[in-house]
Amino acid sequence: MTTRIFERSVAPGDDPPRRLHPDRGLPDRVFRGVLRGGGGLVLAIMLLVGGFLTYRAWQALSVAKWDFVTTEA
Repeated sequence: MTTRIFERSVAPGDDPPRRLHPDRGLPDRVFRGVLRGGGGLVLAIMLLVGGFLTYRAWQALSVAKWDFVTTEA
């Protein structure tokens, strides 16, 4: 039985930099796109609801002014 010893030709600190993440395949890219699209859709809906509530609050405050704080219904 023969044992071979391989010596490194490069010092341990002289290794070239490597990529930390492998290339992603088509399913991963599709999944990421679906997630981003869903996140964008949720954000758009939340912005629309916030805009609607702000608009309605502005209308209500323009009619009642600040009397709604001191007036009892």
